[in-house]
Amino acid sequence: MKAQVIDTIGYSLQQKPKLFFNFVPFNSYISRDIANFSGIRIGLNYNKRIKFGVGYFALTNSSVVSPVLIEDDGLPYQTSGELNFHFFSVTTEYIFYQNQPWQLSFIPLQLGFGRASYDYVRRSEFKRVATKGESILILHPDFNAQYSVLEWLGLGASLGYRVSLNGSKIVQEDFNSPTFSLTLKVFVDELYKMAFPNGIKGKKNG
Repeated sequence: MKAQVIDTIGYSLQQKPKLFFNFVPFNSYISRDIANFSGIRIGLNYNKRIKFGVGYFALTNSSVVSPVLIEDDGLPYQTSGELNFHFFSVTTEYIFYQNQPWQLSFIPLQLGFGRASYDYVRRSEFKRVATKGESILILHPDFNAQYSVLEWLGLGASLGYRVSLNGSKIVQEDFNSPTFSLTLKVFVDELYKMAFPNGIKGKKNG
């Protein structure tokens, strides 16, 4: 079995890659608060088996609120801060099962590097500002399942776990959490092939 997987990976990497583009929303927890993320991932797909991608993700809800110690004009006080968190990622994905309409894959490597800070209202001027951003490094392996309803439309589910690889002084949050999603998926690459079956140049010449 192991030899078969290695042979599949070796053969796939010898094939000409194709560009892929995905919208990737998912849910998790940050310090026991629900945290919803939205993002995009783009990269190269080798033989519909191996994917190398880069992505950008951002926290899209403001339910992660924590007490923050602020010093304003030399006077310290505590207030409530809404967490801002966004990160870039690099991923390697292996599609280990593919039999229409099903596809199952595993992301053993998803390394993210981002920034986190808090939004709060400064008392001295009643202005919404942000604390100094801090770097956050995360590791996020993930299992994914996909069911194709149409050639360009499907259902997707994921289950993974996010681990923070470094600590911070200001942003005292627990980023370690299970991650999960159940979403409607639009296959942008399939829409592109339907719109331009011979490529953009072929479409223009036609």
